Amino acid sequence: MSADPLPTKRMQVQQLISTNGFMLIGHRGAAGLAPENTLQSFRFALDWNCPMVELDVYACMDKNRQTELVVIHDDKLNRTTTGRGRVMDHSVEHLRRLDAGGGQQIPRLSEVVALLRRHDREHQSTTTLNIELKGPATAAPTAAALTGMEGVPLLISSFDHEQLALFHQLAPAYAVAPLYDRFRPDWQATAESLQAVAVNLSARAVNPD
Repeated sequence: MSADPLPTKRMQVQQLISTNGFMLIGHRGAAGLAPENTLQSFRFALDWNCPMVELDVYACMDKNRQTELVVIHDDKLNRTTTGRGRVMDHSVEHLRRLDAGGGQQIPRLSEVVALLRRHDREHQSTTTLNIELKGPATAAPTAAALTGMEGVPLLISSFDHEQLALFHQLAPAYAVAPLYDRFRPDWQATAESLQAVAVNLSARAVNPD
């Protein structure tokens, strides 16, 4: 009998976390070295051999009313691009025309996955991708996109625990981790209900105990 495939994807990420006492994760790529959440930033993180890179996704509509996952952190465009207003108020085509820093575009999630795959193939390495569900209603589109990310170890995280629970319901084989910006006494119950491989706490919420 073959091994049960369901826990395998979770276990792969759990093993990565448990075998690294201190792990360097490329947050929004290499945000200190290149414009955050751009292909250039992710290339830098991969060049630095980060075992995991993190990014943020919003589910936006293209001109044909099809949903695409784009990679950007804020709910507004003002800080990181030449655009203005809420990310969700604009089409994918409009978002792609903006300058996200240094002439970089706001990337599609699929472009980052392709970059990561190409790097790992060329360097015979395995890089885990941490996708943070950032915008509203991102769980279902992210679960639907998993077929295009087969073979890439994935960790899905979010401050929106309802969206994270929906993702876990839709794709129970994948590793998830709830995010917290402050301490909440129900953190353990939430983690257990999600079968989480990690709990990502703000430094403000952590003490030695």
